[in-house]
Amino acid sequence: MVGVQTPSHRHLHLHGSSAVHRLAPEAKLLGLFLFVLAVALTPRMAVAAFVVDAMVLVGVARVAKIPFGTILTRLSVIVPFVSFALFLPFLSDGPTTEAVGLTLS
Repeated sequence: MVGVQTPSHRHLHLHGSSAVHRLAPEAKLLGLFLFVLAVALTPRMAVAAFVVDAMVLVGVARVAKIPFGTILTRLSVIVPFVSFALFLPFLSDGPTTEAVGLTLS
């Protein structure tokens, strides 16, 4: 269409030539799917498993040579959602439990 401007998302692309960047897109999607599945199936009390998950993420970011500032900037988009999830046990109704002297639902 003439005169219609579409937003450019080119600024979101992070050019690189690391081993992660050279992987086939299908392999990256499969890895992402398997990682999300593993995190979703991890029992919530298995803190050590979540530490391992975090180390995997940090390792992949280091291999991909993604600057830490870039990661923090992009993660800032989800802060409101994570904040809401953290406060949800204090705000909702339903069966309650007590943890560390706090009553949670």
